[in-house]
Amino acid sequence: MGRFIGIFFILCAVLTIGSALKCFECDEGSCNIQDCGGSCVNIITKNNDVVVTQQTNCWPIVEEKKCVTSDTHGIITKTCYCNTDGCNAGSITSLFGLLLVVPLIIHCILFLY
Repeated sequence: MGRFIGIFFILCAVLTIGSALKCFECDEGSCNIQDCGGSCVNIITKNNDVVVTQQTNCWPIVEEKKCVTSDTHGIITKTCYCNTDGCNAGSITSLFGLLLVVPLIIHCILFLY
């Protein structure tokens, strides 16, 4: 019976994860994961190779995976679009994946053995 409950839990988790694109939306150092109807976007602005701003959020339009760089009077802006969960997080993307898997592993250890 315990294995059936574990398999049921895994199926529910997989079906829930695939329901909507999840993007990081960051504002002044705090980040949240939000559902997105378009593409995830990460916008980095640099002046003399120093990062001035970084915006991470949801873009309302579905874009292909790409990065676009523009130069306006020495201010370099790089805008990257992507379409997988948490893809606009940079180094914290791996943390996002880990947060999804850890509860599942704990459940399997506690209830299947």
